[in-house]
Amino acid sequence: MTINHRIKEFVDFKGLNNSEFGRQIGSGRNDVSGWFNENKMVAIPPKKVLEIIKVFKDLNARWLITGEGSMLEDPQKIPTKDDLPDQGGNLLDRLLDERGKASAFENEIKHLNLEIERLKKKCGEQDRESARAG
Repeated sequence: MTINHRIKEFVDFKGLNNSEFGRQIGSGRNDVSGWFNENKMVAIPPKKVLEIIKVFKDLNARWLITGEGSMLEDPQKIPTKDDLPDQGGNLLDRLLDERGKASAFENEIKHLNLEIERLKKKCGEQDRESARAG
């Protein structure tokens, strides 16, 4: 599950629509929709992830970043920087890494789409040749 999926799960849990959620974190509905679109999921900017953590105090940052633990913070506990994962760097480094992975996936999808178009064209040419020969 990606950060995008976990944020969507949290938003659904809170009963917010994309507009309401976007308004609370200073983003537009279209941006939020892009983050949650399964067909063309857009990476959430690291600054927005930090804003989400800042705005929603009940959201467990460790769960959001790593998927570990529970979605919600213990209401008695005040999160500190020590609560964030320290596996391979600070939060921003991890978010940038996730962004890089998303970018790599987007590039791979573009490459695969180009390859699909090339193969469709090749198949079309073979079909025309077969039709002429037959």
